[in-house]
Amino acid sequence: MMTKLPKMVMDWNSRTVNTRFGFRTFFPNENHGNRPLVHGVNGHLVFHSVKKRFGRDVPPSVPPAFYSDLIRIRLGACLVVLLCLAIVLAGGCNRDRLASSKNNFSGQDNESLSLAVTTPALFYLAREIAGGYTDVFLVGCNEPANAAWSPDATAISGMQKADLIIYNGAGFETWLHNITVPARVLVDATAIHELELIPVVNSQTHQHGPSGQQSKMVYASQVWHDPSILRRQAMLVRDELTKSYPEHTIDFGAECAKVVGKLDELMETIGKATGRNRSVSIVDPTNRFSYLIRAFQLIPLMPAQDLLLIDARSITEQDLATLDEISATKAIVLLPNDTSFDLLQVEMEQRHIPVLRLDSLEILSDDKAFIDRLRENLEQISKAIW
Repeated sequence: MMTKLPKMVMDWNSRTVNTRFGFRTFFPNENHGNRPLVHGVNGHLVFHSVKKRFGRDVPPSVPPAFYSDLIRIRLGACLVVLLCLAIVLAGGCNRDRLASSKNNFSGQDNESLSLAVTTPALFYLAREIAGGYTDVFLVGCNEPANAAWSPDATAISGMQKADLIIYNGAGFETWLHNITVPARVLVDATAIHELELIPVVNSQTHQHGPSGQQSKMVYASQVWHDPSILRRQAMLVRDELTKSYPEHTIDFGAECAKVVGKLDELMETIGKATGRNRSVSIVDPTNRFSYLIRAFQLIPLMPAQDLLLIDARSITEQDLATLDEISATKAIVLLPNDTSFDLLQVEMEQRHIPVLRLDSLEILSDDKAFIDRLRENLEQISKAIW
Protein backbone atom coordinates (compact mmCIF):
# COMPACT_ATOMS: atom_id res chain seq x y z
CA MET A 1 0.00 0.00 0.00
CA MET A 2 1.49 3.29 -1.09
CA THR A 3 1.14 6.18 1.43
CA LYS A 4 2.05 9.88 0.99
CA LEU A 5 3.98 11.43 3.88
CA PRO A 6 5.31 14.87 4.74
CA LYS A 7 8.52 15.74 2.99
CA MET A 8 11.43 14.70 5.21
CA VAL A 9 15.20 14.90 5.26
CA MET A 10 16.67 12.21 7.48
CA ASP A 11 20.08 12.32 9.15
CA TRP A 12 20.93 8.92 10.58
CA ASN A 13 23.92 10.23 12.54
CA SER A 14 21.82 12.42 14.83
CA ARG A 15 18.56 10.56 14.21
CA THR A 16 16.69 13.85 13.74
CA VAL A 17 14.03 14.66 11.20
CA ASN A 18 13.64 18.15 9.65
CA THR A 19 10.08 18.49 8.44
CA ARG A 20 9.15 20.86 5.65
CA PHE A 21 5.67 21.67 4.48
CA GLY A 22 4.59 19.37 1.67
CA PHE A 23 2.87 16.08 1.02
CA ARG A 24 5.49 13.99 -0.79
CA THR A 25 8.76 12.37 0.15
CA PHE A 26 11.78 12.65 -2.11
CA PHE A 27 14.29 10.01 -1.08
CA PRO A 28 16.69 8.45 -3.59
CA ASN A 29 15.59 4.95 -4.38
CA GLU A 30 17.73 2.59 -6.34
CA ASN A 31 14.79 0.79 -7.87
CA HIS A 32 12.35 3.68 -8.34
CA GLY A 33 14.48 6.77 -8.88
CA ASN A 34 13.28 9.56 -6.59
CA ARG A 35 9.88 8.02 -5.85
CA PRO A 36 9.18 7.00 -2.29
CA LEU A 37 8.50 3.40 -1.54
CA VAL A 38 6.70 2.96 1.78
CA HIS A 39 5.13 -0.12 3.24
CA GLY A 40 2.86 -0.49 6.24
CA VAL A 41 3.83 -3.17 8.73
CA ASN A 42 1.54 -3.68 11.74
CA GLY A 43 0.63 0.00 11.85
CA HIS A 44 4.28 1.12 11.43
CA LEU A 45 5.85 2.78 8.41
CA VAL A 46 8.97 1.17 6.94
CA PHE A 47 11.22 2.70 4.25
CA HIS A 48 13.12 0.29 1.99
CA SER A 49 16.12 0.74 -0.26
CA VAL A 50 17.01 4.21 0.96
CA LYS A 51 20.69 4.89 0.39
CA LYS A 52 23.40 7.49 -0.12
CA ARG A 53 21.33 10.53 0.97
CA PHE A 54 24.30 11.98 2.84
CA GLY A 55 27.14 10.26 1.03
CA ARG A 56 26.87 6.96 2.90
CA ASP A 57 24.72 3.90 2.93
CA VAL A 58 21.76 3.84 5.24
CA PRO A 59 21.22 0.60 7.11
CA PRO A 60 18.14 -1.07 5.68
CA SER A 61 17.35 -2.76 8.99
CA VAL A 62 16.12 0.28 10.90
CA PRO A 63 13.37 -0.89 13.29
CA PRO A 64 9.81 0.01 12.12
CA ALA A 65 8.97 1.47 15.52
CA PHE A 66 11.67 4.11 15.02
CA TYR A 67 9.78 5.76 12.20
CA SER A 68 6.53 5.69 14.14
CA ASP A 69 8.17 7.29 17.18
CA LEU A 70 9.79 9.96 15.01
CA ILE A 71 6.47 10.88 13.46
CA ARG A 72 4.75 11.03 16.86
CA ILE A 73 7.47 13.32 18.25
CA ARG A 74 7.34 15.63 15.25
CA LEU A 75 3.54 15.82 15.27
CA GLY A 76 3.56 16.60 18.96
CA ALA A 77 6.10 19.37 18.46
CA CYS A 78 4.03 20.83 15.62
CA LEU A 79 0.91 20.84 17.79
CA VAL A 80 2.76 22.68 20.55
CA VAL A 81 4.02 25.30 18.07
CA LEU A 82 0.55 25.78 16.59
CA LEU A 83 -0.97 26.10 20.07
CA CYS A 84 1.54 28.77 21.07
CA LEU A 85 0.93 30.63 17.83
CA ALA A 86 -2.83 30.54 18.40
CA ILE A 87 -2.42 31.94 21.92
CA VAL A 88 -0.25 34.79 20.65
CA LEU A 89 -2.68 35.65 17.86
CA ALA A 90 -5.64 35.50 20.21
CA GLY A 91 -3.91 37.83 22.62
CA GLY A 92 -3.20 40.29 19.83
CA CYS A 93 -6.82 40.21 18.66
CA ASN A 94 -8.05 40.88 22.18
CA ARG A 95 -5.77 43.88 22.54
CA ASP A 96 -6.95 45.28 19.21
CA ARG A 97 -10.59 44.90 20.22
CA LEU A 98 -10.11 46.61 23.55
CA ALA A 99 -8.12 49.44 21.98
CA SER A 100 -10.64 50.14 19.25
CA SER A 101 -13.86 49.75 21.22
CA LYS A 102 -15.02 49.77 24.82
CA ASN A 103 -18.15 47.81 24.06
CA ASN A 104 -17.81 44.83 26.41
CA PHE A 105 -20.01 46.01 29.27
CA SER A 106 -21.31 42.93 30.98
CA GLY A 107 -18.24 40.76 30.80
CA GLN A 108 -20.54 37.93 29.70
CA ASP A 109 -20.71 38.74 26.01
CA ASN A 110 -19.08 41.05 23.49
CA GLU A 111 -22.26 42.80 22.38
CA SER A 112 -22.42 46.51 23.13
CA LEU A 113 -25.44 48.38 24.39
CA SER A 114 -27.64 49.66 21.58
CA LEU A 115 -29.08 53.13 22.25
CA ALA A 116 -31.63 54.81 19.97
CA VAL A 117 -32.45 58.52 20.13
CA THR A 118 -34.86 60.70 18.15
CA THR A 119 -33.31 64.19 17.93
CA PRO A 120 -29.86 65.57 17.02
CA ALA A 121 -29.68 67.07 20.51
CA LEU A 122 -30.13 63.70 22.21
CA PHE A 123 -27.78 62.15 19.68
CA TYR A 124 -25.12 64.64 20.69
CA LEU A 125 -25.64 64.02 24.40
CA ALA A 126 -25.71 60.24 24.11
CA ARG A 127 -22.70 60.04 21.85
CA GLU A 128 -20.63 62.37 24.03
CA ILE A 129 -21.53 60.58 27.26
CA ALA A 130 -21.56 56.96 26.07
CA GLY A 131 -20.36 56.93 22.47
CA GLY A 132 -17.20 55.05 23.43
CA TYR A 133 -19.22 52.37 25.18
CA THR A 134 -22.44 52.02 23.16
CA ASP A 135 -23.80 51.95 19.63
CA VAL A 136 -25.82 55.17 19.36
CA PHE A 137 -28.08 55.71 16.36
CA LEU A 138 -30.53 58.44 15.47
CA VAL A 139 -34.07 57.77 14.30
CA GLY A 140 -35.38 61.01 12.87
CA CYS A 141 -36.57 62.89 9.82
CA ASN A 142 -34.23 64.72 7.46
CA GLU A 143 -37.01 67.20 6.74
CA PRO A 144 -37.63 69.62 9.62
CA ALA A 145 -41.15 70.15 10.93
CA ASN A 146 -42.53 67.25 8.91
CA ALA A 147 -45.40 66.01 11.05
CA ALA A 148 -46.33 63.32 8.53
CA TRP A 149 -42.94 61.61 8.70
CA SER A 150 -42.58 58.12 10.13
CA PRO A 151 -39.57 55.79 10.30
CA ASP A 152 -39.05 53.14 7.64
CA ALA A 153 -38.81 49.40 8.23
CA THR A 154 -35.05 49.52 8.83
CA ALA A 155 -35.38 52.22 11.49
CA ILE A 156 -38.26 50.40 13.16
CA SER A 157 -36.26 47.18 13.26
CA GLY A 158 -33.33 49.03 14.83
CA MET A 159 -35.56 50.53 17.51
CA GLN A 160 -37.11 47.17 18.31
CA LYS A 161 -33.64 45.71 18.85
CA ALA A 162 -32.41 48.66 20.91
CA ASP A 163 -31.66 48.16 24.59
CA LEU A 164 -32.69 51.74 25.35
CA ILE A 165 -34.73 54.37 23.47
CA ILE A 166 -34.48 57.96 24.67
CA TYR A 167 -36.99 60.17 22.88
CA ASN A 168 -37.68 63.90 23.10
CA GLY A 169 -41.31 63.74 24.17
CA ALA A 170 -43.65 66.75 24.50
CA GLY A 171 -45.49 65.49 21.43
CA PHE A 172 -42.49 65.78 19.10
CA GLU A 173 -42.52 62.10 18.00
CA THR A 174 -46.06 61.86 16.67
CA TRP A 175 -45.16 58.50 15.07
CA LEU A 176 -43.89 56.80 18.22
CA HIS A 177 -47.24 55.34 19.26
CA ASN A 178 -47.24 53.31 16.02
CA ILE A 179 -44.02 51.48 16.97
CA THR A 180 -44.25 48.30 19.02
CA VAL A 181 -41.43 48.31 21.56
CA PRO A 182 -41.27 47.24 25.21
CA ALA A 183 -42.28 50.05 27.56
CA ARG A 184 -39.27 49.31 29.78
CA VAL A 185 -36.81 50.56 27.11
CA LEU A 186 -38.58 53.90 26.54
CA VAL A 187 -37.34 57.04 28.29
CA ASP A 188 -39.08 60.40 27.87
CA ALA A 189 -36.38 63.10 27.91
CA THR A 190 -38.86 65.86 28.79
CA ALA A 191 -40.38 63.95 31.71
CA ILE A 192 -37.90 65.68 34.01
CA HIS A 193 -38.91 66.79 37.46
CA GLU A 194 -40.28 70.35 37.45
CA LEU A 195 -39.61 70.90 33.76
CA GLU A 196 -42.23 73.41 32.67
CA LEU A 197 -43.28 72.90 29.08
CA ILE A 198 -44.54 75.86 27.06
CA PRO A 199 -48.08 75.51 25.68
CA VAL A 200 -48.63 76.47 22.08
CA VAL A 201 -50.98 79.46 21.94
CA ASN A 202 -54.09 79.10 19.76
CA SER A 203 -53.36 75.42 19.19
CA GLN A 204 -56.10 72.85 19.02
CA THR A 205 -56.31 70.49 21.96
CA HIS A 206 -57.30 66.87 21.78
CA GLN A 207 -60.36 66.15 23.92
CA HIS A 208 -62.75 63.31 24.67
CA GLY A 209 -66.46 63.83 25.17
CA PRO A 210 -68.70 66.84 24.48
CA SER A 211 -67.65 68.67 27.64
CA GLY A 212 -63.96 68.38 26.90
CA GLN A 213 -62.99 65.96 29.68
CA GLN A 214 -59.47 64.57 29.44
CA SER A 215 -58.41 67.40 27.18
CA LYS A 216 -54.75 67.38 26.19
CA MET A 217 -52.76 70.56 25.80
CA VAL A 218 -50.37 70.94 22.88
CA TYR A 219 -46.89 71.99 23.94
CA ALA A 220 -43.88 73.36 22.12
CA SER A 221 -41.50 70.43 21.80
CA GLN A 222 -38.21 72.02 20.66
CA VAL A 223 -36.70 72.04 24.15
CA TRP A 224 -33.13 71.64 22.79
CA HIS A 225 -32.81 75.41 22.23
CA ASP A 226 -32.43 75.94 25.98
CA PRO A 227 -29.00 74.87 27.34
CA SER A 228 -30.39 74.58 30.88
CA ILE A 229 -32.82 71.88 29.70
CA LEU A 230 -30.07 70.10 27.77
CA ARG A 231 -28.00 70.13 30.93
CA ARG A 232 -30.70 68.23 32.79
CA GLN A 233 -31.19 65.86 29.87
CA ALA A 234 -27.46 65.08 29.87
CA MET A 235 -27.80 63.95 33.48
CA LEU A 236 -30.86 61.92 32.50
CA VAL A 237 -28.86 60.11 29.82
CA ARG A 238 -26.08 59.46 32.33
CA ASP A 239 -28.50 58.07 34.92
CA GLU A 240 -30.28 55.78 32.44
CA LEU A 241 -27.00 54.36 31.19
CA THR A 242 -25.81 53.86 34.75
CA LYS A 243 -28.94 51.85 35.54
CA SER A 244 -28.15 49.46 32.71
CA TYR A 245 -24.42 49.19 33.42
CA PRO A 246 -23.53 50.39 36.92
CA GLU A 247 -19.95 49.17 36.52
CA HIS A 248 -19.35 52.14 34.21
CA THR A 249 -20.80 54.76 36.55
CA ILE A 250 -17.47 56.58 36.84
CA ASP A 251 -16.97 56.65 33.06
CA PHE A 252 -20.46 57.97 32.36
CA GLY A 253 -20.13 60.55 35.10
CA ALA A 254 -16.81 61.83 33.76
CA GLU A 255 -18.09 62.21 30.20
CA CYS A 256 -21.31 63.82 31.40
CA ALA A 257 -19.32 66.37 33.39
CA LYS A 258 -17.53 67.44 30.21
CA VAL A 259 -20.83 67.98 28.40
CA VAL A 260 -22.32 69.86 31.35
CA GLY A 261 -19.25 72.13 31.38
CA LYS A 262 -19.84 73.10 27.75
CA LEU A 263 -23.52 73.76 28.38
CA ASP A 264 -22.68 75.88 31.42
CA GLU A 265 -20.56 78.08 29.16
CA LEU A 266 -23.56 78.59 26.88
CA MET A 267 -25.71 79.45 29.87
CA GLU A 268 -23.18 82.12 30.82
CA THR A 269 -23.62 83.61 27.35
CA ILE A 270 -27.36 83.81 27.94
CA GLY A 271 -26.81 85.31 31.40
CA LYS A 272 -24.63 88.12 30.05
CA ALA A 273 -27.22 88.95 27.40
CA THR A 274 -30.17 88.94 29.77
CA GLY A 275 -28.28 91.27 32.11
CA ARG A 276 -28.46 93.92 29.40
CA ASN A 277 -31.91 92.96 28.18
CA ARG A 278 -33.83 95.96 26.90
CA SER A 279 -37.23 94.21 26.96
CA VAL A 280 -37.18 93.16 23.33
CA SER A 281 -40.31 91.65 21.86
CA ILE A 282 -39.92 88.52 19.76
CA VAL A 283 -42.24 87.09 17.13
CA ASP A 284 -41.94 83.36 16.54
CA PRO A 285 -44.41 82.48 13.76
CA THR A 286 -43.34 78.82 13.61
CA ASN A 287 -43.45 78.21 17.40
CA ARG A 288 -40.08 76.45 17.08
CA PHE A 289 -38.01 78.81 19.25
CA SER A 290 -40.24 79.14 22.29
CA TYR A 291 -37.68 77.77 24.74
CA LEU A 292 -34.94 79.96 23.30
CA ILE A 293 -37.14 83.03 23.87
CA ARG A 294 -37.84 81.97 27.43
CA ALA A 295 -34.16 81.29 28.12
CA PHE A 296 -33.30 84.88 27.19
CA GLN A 297 -36.30 86.18 29.14
CA LEU A 298 -37.67 87.94 26.06
CA ILE A 299 -41.27 89.01 25.47
CA PRO A 300 -43.09 86.75 23.02
CA LEU A 301 -45.46 88.65 20.77
CA MET A 302 -48.28 86.71 19.19
CA PRO A 303 -49.50 88.37 15.98
CA ALA A 304 -53.19 88.36 15.17
CA GLN A 305 -52.59 86.77 11.77
CA ASP A 306 -50.68 83.60 10.97
CA LEU A 307 -47.71 85.02 9.10
CA LEU A 308 -46.77 81.63 7.71
CA LEU A 309 -49.83 81.69 5.49
CA ILE A 310 -48.54 84.70 3.58
CA ASP A 311 -46.35 82.53 1.38
CA ALA A 312 -49.13 80.01 0.89
CA ARG A 313 -51.68 82.48 -0.44
CA SER A 314 -51.90 86.04 -1.68
CA ILE A 315 -51.29 88.63 1.02
CA THR A 316 -54.39 90.17 2.57
CA GLU A 317 -55.18 93.47 4.26
CA GLN A 318 -55.15 91.74 7.62
CA ASP A 319 -51.64 90.45 6.92
CA LEU A 320 -50.42 93.93 6.09
CA ALA A 321 -51.96 95.32 9.27
CA THR A 322 -50.23 92.63 11.33
CA LEU A 323 -46.86 93.43 9.76
CA ASP A 324 -47.37 97.11 10.50
CA GLU A 325 -48.10 96.26 14.13
CA ILE A 326 -44.89 94.25 14.40
CA SER A 327 -42.93 97.10 12.88
CA ALA A 328 -44.41 99.60 15.35
CA THR A 329 -43.40 97.48 18.35
CA LYS A 330 -39.86 97.07 16.96
CA ALA A 331 -40.11 93.34 17.51
CA ILE A 332 -37.60 90.84 16.13
CA VAL A 333 -38.94 87.99 14.01
CA LEU A 334 -37.34 84.56 14.32
CA LEU A 335 -37.50 82.26 11.31
CA PRO A 336 -35.83 78.87 10.78
CA ASN A 337 -33.13 78.85 8.13
CA ASP A 338 -34.28 75.51 6.74
CA THR A 339 -37.52 76.92 5.28
CA SER A 340 -38.07 79.62 2.68
CA PHE A 341 -40.34 82.59 3.42
CA ASP A 342 -39.81 84.62 0.28
CA LEU A 343 -42.92 86.81 0.21
CA LEU A 344 -43.03 87.24 3.98
CA GLN A 345 -39.38 88.26 4.16
CA VAL A 346 -39.82 90.80 1.34
CA GLU A 347 -42.75 92.41 3.15
CA MET A 348 -40.80 92.57 6.42
CA GLU A 349 -37.74 94.07 4.75
CA GLN A 350 -39.88 96.80 3.27
CA ARG A 351 -41.02 97.68 6.79
CA HIS A 352 -37.51 97.39 8.26
CA ILE A 353 -38.53 94.56 10.54
CA PRO A 354 -35.40 92.79 11.84
CA VAL A 355 -35.36 89.08 11.00
CA LEU A 356 -33.07 86.45 12.47
CA ARG A 357 -32.70 83.22 10.53
CA LEU A 358 -31.80 80.61 13.13
CA ASP A 359 -30.85 76.97 12.93
CA SER A 360 -33.81 74.81 13.94
CA LEU A 361 -31.38 72.08 15.06
CA GLU A 362 -33.89 69.47 13.95
CA ILE A 363 -31.63 67.69 11.45
CA LEU A 364 -28.04 66.50 11.64
CA SER A 365 -25.25 68.50 10.07
CA ASP A 366 -22.08 66.97 8.65
CA ASP A 367 -20.24 70.27 8.87
CA LYS A 368 -20.76 71.38 12.46
CA ALA A 369 -21.28 69.77 15.82
CA PHE A 370 -24.62 70.29 17.52
CA ILE A 371 -23.07 72.30 20.37
CA ASP A 372 -21.46 74.71 17.90
CA ARG A 373 -24.71 75.21 16.01
CA LEU A 374 -26.52 75.97 19.27
CA ARG A 375 -23.80 78.43 20.23
CA GLU A 376 -24.26 80.32 16.94
CA ASN A 377 -28.00 80.66 17.62
CA LEU A 378 -27.35 82.06 21.07
CA GLU A 379 -24.75 84.50 19.77
CA GLN A 380 -27.19 85.81 17.15
CA ILE A 381 -29.83 86.45 19.78
CA SER A 382 -27.29 88.06 22.10
CA LYS A 383 -26.14 90.52 19.43
CA ALA A 384 -29.72 91.35 18.44
CA ILE A 385 -30.81 92.26 21.96
CA TRP A 386 -27.52 93.85 23.15
